[in-house]
Amino acid sequence: MESIVGRDFLPRGNGIVTRCPLILNLKRLDAKDKDGKEHPAEEYAEFSHKEGQIFTNFNHVRQEIEARTAALAGGQKGITDKPISLVIYSKNVVDLTLVDLPGITKVPV
Repeated sequence: MESIVGRDFLPRGNGIVTRCPLILNLKRLDAKDKDGKEHPAEEYAEFSHKEGQIFTNFNHVRQEIEARTAALAGGQKGITDKPISLVIYSKNVVDLTLVDLPGITKVPV
């Protein structure tokens, strides 16, 4: 996913890192939006649970994914089917939707 976006924004770690689905919508930015307004940044992200808040620092995107995962799945190693929805706007992507699902584990953690 990060290779397609061209940014590091996913949490890293050992064991199960993806503990809830991440619905990632990529939207290509043109010079101006449909209303003729300038975009707030060349690249930015928005979460559906933080509507109206714009993230231009992708380290903050990673931190928000980690915080929302803990809120939805708990602080341990729980997994949930409640998704995190993220939209990334950039001039460097095509319109595309991707879903990152929690992995299947053979050994309980």
